[in-house]
Amino acid sequence: MQAAEYYLRYLPGFQSRLDEMLGRSPMECRQGNHPSSWRRDVDAHNTAYGMSMPFSEKQVIDELRRQQFGFGSSTQG
Repeated sequence: MQAAEYYLRYLPGFQSRLDEMLGRSPMECRQGNHPSSWRRDVDAHNTAYGMSMPFSEKQVIDELRRQQFGFGSSTQG
């Protein structure tokens, strides 16, 4: 039930605002092409979290990022 509510209620609104939140060049951002200073702390945290995550969970998260938000692999540093 909660998953259905997420997909029907929250995901469409988030997807419609995503390009605006990604800044001047959303397609480049989705491919991991940003200035080195952009989100440095967040990227470091994501990298550390990704390294400690079991491989199967990481695959699921990468697939959701790709399908739902158009992002490439989260293994970028």
